[in-house]
Amino acid sequence: MSEFWIYLLSYALRQRIKAFPGVLKLRLLLLNRAARKQLVTDGTRICLEGFPRSGNGYSYICVRDVLRISGERVGHHTHSIANVRRAVKRGIPAFVLSREPASCGISLVAWGACRTFEDALRAYEQFYTALLPLLAFVTIIPFECLVEEPHLFICRVAEQLGMEAPVWNEAIARSVEEIAERANRTLHGGNPLRASLPHIEKELSKIEILKQPLAPEAALLLERCRMLRTRILASAPDVVGNGVTTWVSHDNLLPGAQARMAM
Repeated sequence: MSEFWIYLLSYALRQRIKAFPGVLKLRLLLLNRAARKQLVTDGTRICLEGFPRSGNGYSYICVRDVLRISGERVGHHTHSIANVRRAVKRGIPAFVLSREPASCGISLVAWGACRTFEDALRAYEQFYTALLPLLAFVTIIPFECLVEEPHLFICRVAEQLGMEAPVWNEAIARSVEEIAERANRTLHGGNPLRASLPHIEKELSKIEILKQPLAPEAALLLERCRMLRTRILASAPDVVGNGVTTWVSHDNLLPGAQARMAM
């Protein structure tokens, strides 16, 4: 996304526009061929969506390279509820990622996709509020589950697609990480702020953002987003990892906490 659009429209507004019927398809048709393949169609086998910085890239690599599902048959990375709706309408298995909102927002600002933490939180609230009516038709993937127990995610996808999942091991884990690193070099020139995997420069950038005072309105918005995520994880009929463990986010960034840790 060019700086022109970043400064002309807020990220939350751009996301809201993209959620209107027909807008996502039109947007992708106007972009390059690779982007069009991200749209769910009748030939899609699985939809894999989530708010940005929620493990979208890592989970996509798991589906494409571990389960060997062609990328052209995976709806992904539009970061729009519209793509999830398209999958539900067509009866296509839809998986939606869920990460702690502060972590998503801070990482999105560090990426450069939006200017403020509050803007990112507004977009987060919009995305997951729009997801509520679809909860009965989708599978939720907690970010914590994805990074700690990726085999649970792989097995659930394989089960829904009638496939046999490979046994997750260290070799597969290293392969996924290497592919993620290559993708960052190819797509973003190796920019550490846009890497799917943890990177010291990315974490330091987040700490700088956390040092900025949080306005009272933003604090209330963050609390609403956290309550929304709790509601989704508690009420969704199908959450990967439920019955195995209770996900308590180790990635729960409180404003100021990381700054104090850096001292």
